[in-house]
Amino acid sequence: MTTITTSTSSGSGNKDSCTPSPPRCPTTKSLVETKQFYEEQANIYRHYFYIVDSRGRVYLEDCKHHNFITQLRDQVFLRMLFSLQRFNKSPYFQNESPFLSPCGKESNYMRYEDKRCVLVFGRLQRDDDRVTATKEASDIERIGSDMGVSDNGMSQIVDKDDEEKRVALGLQDTYQSHSLFIGQSLLLKHPFDPSMLYVDDVTGRFYHRVTTHKYLCGEKGSDEEHASDNVKLGLLHPLITQQLSELLIYDEVKEQFVLKWQEKLFPVTRLVD
Repeated sequence: MTTITTSTSSGSGNKDSCTPSPPRCPTTKSLVETKQFYEEQANIYRHYFYIVDSRGRVYLEDCKHHNFITQLRDQVFLRMLFSLQRFNKSPYFQNESPFLSPCGKESNYMRYEDKRCVLVFGRLQRDDDRVTATKEASDIERIGSDMGVSDNGMSQIVDKDDEEKRVALGLQDTYQSHSLFIGQSLLLKHPFDPSMLYVDDVTGRFYHRVTTHKYLCGEKGSDEEHASDNVKLGLLHPLITQQLSELLIYDEVKEQFVLKWQEKLFPVTRLVD
């Protein structure tokens, strides 16, 4: 006769059933949380939190000191972060982190210091100058290394006279096309269109309309939170504004800036809200 035995719950086979389930993920948070919060979010849920400053530099949200040393500079990571960025429609942290950049099982929550923008453009460059940038980008993709990005060398020429500035900045060739680079990335660019400039009447900051981003421009909803008339805006790095200032004219009658670009005049749209 066959004897049937029943295993007891004290056996090692039921060890997993005794393991407590992870705590439920909160749906809201403070702008800056405790170290324990970030460790729990990373280790249990693979949630990571970032802040992007007005120059396009990316920092961990709990970073206390924002400078060149603490900014995240890995170009492969920056390409992933910005290219996959979209509006945060997840159940988590929508108010505190308006943007989400998913990567596999990881969720990268993002917010910008400038509440009006959806991106920051860190550099304006003439397209026929892309040889150097392309070589740098190829090297980055090949070795996947960290690469620091400074103020793109423009600070060296701010004291030259107006004509020399235009030559050095590559703006004297009015029939050359230009591109904006996203954040401090060397791998992601956006076409520059002189008709898509905006200026904030209060802060004096300049913006460029975002039109080609796969996820930000392909999604509907929440647009009015980032710009008037449902336009998505990218903040221009102060050095880009300095570049363009050589070509800006103030129309006192219409009380607005006009950009002289490729022998044409383009009014700069005012943001008054």
